[in-house]
Amino acid sequence: MKTFLRLFLLAFVLFPMIFMGIGVSMVWNQHRIISTYRPVQATVLSKDIESHTSTNSEGQISTSYKPVIHYRYEVDGVTYTCALVTPLDESSGHEWASELNSRFVIGDSYEAYYNPHDPSEAFLVREYSFIPYVLMLSPMLFWIAAGFIYTLGKGWLAEARSPYPSEHGWYLVPPVSRIADRRRVALLMTGVWFAVGMLTIGHYCRVAEPPYGQFVIIASLIYAGAGLAPSCMLIYWHLLLHQLGDAEVFVNGPTFALGDRLAVSIEQTVFTLLDIRQLEVSLSCEAITQRRSGKSTHYDTHTHYQQRIALLENPPVRPGEKLMVNGELIIPADQPASSLPQEKGYPRYSWRIKVETRITRRPDYRSVFPILVEPAAAVSEQS
Repeated sequence: MKTFLRLFLLAFVLFPMIFMGIGVSMVWNQHRIISTYRPVQATVLSKDIESHTSTNSEGQISTSYKPVIHYRYEVDGVTYTCALVTPLDESSGHEWASELNSRFVIGDSYEAYYNPHDPSEAFLVREYSFIPYVLMLSPMLFWIAAGFIYTLGKGWLAEARSPYPSEHGWYLVPPVSRIADRRRVALLMTGVWFAVGMLTIGHYCRVAEPPYGQFVIIASLIYAGAGLAPSCMLIYWHLLLHQLGDAEVFVNGPTFALGDRLAVSIEQTVFTLLDIRQLEVSLSCEAITQRRSGKSTHYDTHTHYQQRIALLENPPVRPGEKLMVNGELIIPADQPASSLPQEKGYPRYSWRIKVETRITRRPDYRSVFPILVEPAAAVSEQS
């Protein structure tokens, strides 16, 4: 499953780059055509609208339309005929195609633009299309989604590491990730999102002439609005980083087996004045199952077992002090042990301690601390 997730994320990142590459190529080609083609007077001979119908994989039919205007022009004494209207020969909705057609009257002369290296190539409407820029921006949605999946996937698939020996016979359990690490990921996603957006939309606004049109404005606002998702993540983790330190989870042994008593000790530093409602610790067993549907394989994650204890209720704590609590959990003997990395097949089980600090009117703290739970028979054989 871990290999599958990595391959899935790799595809989720690399495949959209094809669309971004196509968009970059179209942007460069469009700018080259508009900036290098030379003006010439052309006479409109005829005009029409072509429709193109396509069917997607789900059987849904869609139709696009393209204006086709035949015009005649002369370069260096040679007469040419062309039907290309826009620099990229694009198609869109019927309203768009009709609007372009309405600009031209058969028999009238208009300024066209021809390729100085091949005068048979020309176009009529000297306007920048925003479609190539959309192709550059759309992969960002996949990359942000990949960032969310990776963040969640670290919790789903985190492998338990051996606890570190500490003082007084306790062992420190390493967390899946720390607050600063999560903020760093959110900062990277937010920075890349808005940097790409500013460069892409900024380039269009620099080369295109206003007014930019309703489609450009709406698409830009949608992109900016979607950027609120990583921005909210960044704000959440930034605020949390200045409220609390990472929780430290100590347990009473380096290894555990089904049926064992699990003593836990939690320490967490408070940096500012907070109204902490509750500190809760839970022991859970997460299961990943596999199911097949036709040729597709689906993986589902759910909580197979969970045991919760509320260790603190409205604790009085001042800035600079530590939340320090102790509790006890029991690993049920009738539950599955942790699945080892070398094991094959599904379902796969992983045990973890979860710590949640709930705060009034502030971001709550949640973190996961994986532990390895062995079968009871394995421990008895070792002893």
